[in-house]
Amino acid sequence: MEENTTADLPQAGPHAIVSSIAKKALRSRVRSVRRQRGADAREASAEGFARRSAEVIRLARQATPEGAVPVVLAYCAADTEPDVALAMRSLHDAGVRVAVPRSLPGSRMSWVRWHPDLEMTTGSVAPVPEPVGGEDLELPTHPMVVVLPALAVDAVGVRLGQGGGFYDRFVETLPAGSVLIAAVFEDEVYPTGEVPAEPWDAVADYAWTPHNLHPLR
Repeated sequence: MEENTTADLPQAGPHAIVSSIAKKALRSRVRSVRRQRGADAREASAEGFARRSAEVIRLARQATPEGAVPVVLAYCAADTEPDVALAMRSLHDAGVRVAVPRSLPGSRMSWVRWHPDLEMTTGSVAPVPEPVGGEDLELPTHPMVVVLPALAVDAVGVRLGQGGGFYDRFVETLPAGSVLIAAVFEDEVYPTGEVPAEPWDAVADYAWTPHNLHPLR
């Protein structure tokens, strides 16, 4: 899911201005590289994410209290984003409750239970794939796994999103112990300090690529 790119969260001060400029430049560079990936490469990467899904299932089960259903909040990819749909199917088939977001005004999101036949359309608030109808998911009070769409992430988990602030705001509401996984391509995992950061930016615990699940921090 690509976020609304019209603005970052409110910023002030010289450091914030420099960081905002650096974020804009990195977003532009990553988007350019993504647009150059062909359909075959995107299909291969989707299969790669699916091959790593067992590790995500393991994390979801570890985070979930005994007797509760594991929950993974994922996303439906826009054209150039890392496509985790095949992996979502593997999670669903393993008994994990999977949900995807619907964008709301004010950079907020609600969540809809995902299944392989769920109909999708372009959202009215953010121009990204979102569910048509479907069953709303009341988020549990126990820890969950959240798969964060990202343009980049560094070795300590600093994540670069699309700039809408949807996930940065949402992450603040999660139960303690929830696990954050940034879905990126392999060349979008950067050394520490190379992804511009602000205090409100969501920090990931893992980077999920078509080839690996990298622990961060």
